[in-house]
Amino acid sequence: MSDIALLKDSNIKDQNDFLIDMYRNFIFNAVYGFLFEGLQLRDIELKYLGRGQRGFFSKAVLNMIGIDTSVQSKNRGIFSGRNIDEVGTILMSENDPLVNNIGRILLKKLYP
Repeated sequence: MSDIALLKDSNIKDQNDFLIDMYRNFIFNAVYGFLFEGLQLRDIELKYLGRGQRGFFSKAVLNMIGIDTSVQSKNRGIFSGRNIDEVGTILMSENDPLVNNIGRILLKKLYP
Protein backbone atom coordinates (compact mmCIF):
# COMPACT_ATOMS: atom_id res chain seq x y z
CA MET A 1 0.00 0.00 0.00
CA SER A 2 2.94 2.37 0.50
CA ASP A 3 3.71 2.84 -3.18
CA ILE A 4 4.15 6.59 -2.84
CA ALA A 5 7.55 7.70 -4.10
CA LEU A 6 9.07 10.14 -1.62
CA LEU A 7 11.70 12.76 -2.32
CA LYS A 8 15.17 11.79 -1.10
CA ASP A 9 15.67 14.85 1.09
CA SER A 10 12.22 14.77 2.74
CA ASN A 11 11.96 14.21 6.47
CA ILE A 12 9.21 14.08 9.06
CA LYS A 13 10.37 17.19 10.94
CA ASP A 14 10.17 19.38 7.83
CA GLN A 15 6.80 17.89 6.92
CA ASN A 16 5.35 18.51 10.40
CA ASP A 17 6.80 22.02 10.59
CA PHE A 18 5.20 22.85 7.27
CA LEU A 19 1.79 21.36 8.04
CA ILE A 20 1.51 22.68 11.60
CA ASP A 21 3.13 26.09 11.40
CA MET A 22 4.60 27.16 8.09
CA TYR A 23 1.48 26.72 5.96
CA ARG A 24 -0.62 28.95 8.19
CA ASN A 25 2.13 31.57 8.25
CA PHE A 26 2.71 31.17 4.54
CA ILE A 27 -0.85 32.25 3.74
CA PHE A 28 -0.27 35.57 5.52
CA ASN A 29 3.25 35.92 4.07
CA ALA A 30 2.07 35.20 0.52
CA VAL A 31 -0.69 37.81 0.75
CA TYR A 32 1.60 40.37 2.38
CA GLY A 33 4.53 39.64 0.08
CA PHE A 34 2.40 39.94 -3.05
CA LEU A 35 0.13 42.88 -2.19
CA PHE A 36 2.47 44.97 0.00
CA GLU A 37 6.04 44.01 -0.91
CA GLY A 38 5.30 43.48 -4.59
CA LEU A 39 7.28 40.23 -4.66
CA GLN A 40 7.23 37.90 -7.64
CA LEU A 41 5.55 34.57 -6.89
CA ARG A 42 8.81 32.60 -6.91
CA ASP A 43 10.43 35.21 -4.63
CA ILE A 44 7.63 34.77 -2.09
CA GLU A 45 8.49 31.08 -1.88
CA LEU A 46 12.21 31.77 -1.60
CA LYS A 47 11.76 34.43 1.10
CA TYR A 48 9.09 32.73 3.19
CA LEU A 49 9.66 29.01 2.62
CA GLY A 50 13.42 29.11 2.17
CA ARG A 51 13.30 27.30 -1.15
CA GLY A 52 13.43 28.68 -4.62
CA GLN A 53 10.67 27.15 -6.68
CA ARG A 54 8.79 28.44 -9.72
CA GLY A 55 6.05 30.23 -7.81
CA PHE A 56 3.34 27.67 -8.48
CA PHE A 57 2.57 27.19 -4.78
CA SER A 58 2.34 30.94 -4.14
CA LYS A 59 0.08 31.32 -7.14
CA ALA A 60 -2.16 28.46 -6.02
CA VAL A 61 -2.51 29.87 -2.48
CA LEU A 62 -3.23 33.42 -3.65
CA ASN A 63 -5.64 32.28 -6.35
CA MET A 64 -7.44 29.95 -3.93
CA ILE A 65 -8.29 32.89 -1.67
CA GLY A 66 -9.37 34.93 -4.66
CA ILE A 67 -6.38 37.17 -5.37
CA ASP A 68 -5.74 37.49 -9.11
CA THR A 69 -2.00 37.08 -9.67
CA SER A 70 -2.03 37.87 -13.38
CA VAL A 71 0.00 40.82 -14.62
CA GLN A 72 -3.19 42.35 -16.02
CA SER A 73 -4.76 42.56 -12.54
CA LYS A 74 -2.01 44.93 -11.32
CA ASN A 75 -2.47 43.50 -7.81
CA ARG A 76 1.25 42.91 -7.20
CA GLY A 77 2.40 45.68 -4.84
CA ILE A 78 -0.99 47.40 -4.92
CA PHE A 79 -0.70 48.31 -1.21
CA SER A 80 3.02 49.11 -1.24
CA GLY A 81 3.81 51.79 1.34
CA ARG A 82 0.40 51.49 3.01
CA ASN A 83 -0.26 50.52 6.62
CA ILE A 84 -1.24 46.86 6.92
CA ASP A 85 -3.66 47.45 9.81
CA GLU A 86 -5.41 50.23 7.93
CA VAL A 87 -5.72 48.17 4.74
CA GLY A 88 -6.87 45.07 6.65
CA THR A 89 -9.56 47.06 8.46
CA ILE A 90 -10.80 48.62 5.22
CA LEU A 91 -10.94 45.21 3.52
CA MET A 92 -12.89 43.75 6.45
CA SER A 93 -15.49 46.51 6.10
CA GLU A 94 -16.20 45.70 2.43
CA ASN A 95 -19.40 43.89 1.39
CA ASP A 96 -17.61 41.03 -0.37
CA PRO A 97 -16.89 38.05 1.96
CA LEU A 98 -13.81 37.09 -0.10
CA VAL A 99 -12.36 40.56 0.44
CA ASN A 100 -13.30 40.34 4.15
CA ASN A 101 -11.27 37.15 4.50
CA ILE A 102 -8.25 38.78 2.88
CA GLY A 103 -8.59 41.53 5.49
CA ARG A 104 -8.77 38.89 8.23
CA ILE A 105 -5.64 37.23 6.86
CA LEU A 106 -3.77 40.55 6.94
CA LEU A 107 -4.95 41.28 10.49
CA LYS A 108 -4.19 37.68 11.50
CA LYS A 109 -7.79 37.16 12.59
CA LEU A 110 -8.61 34.27 10.28
CA TYR A 111 -7.49 31.58 12.72
CA PRO A 112 -8.28 31.33 16.45
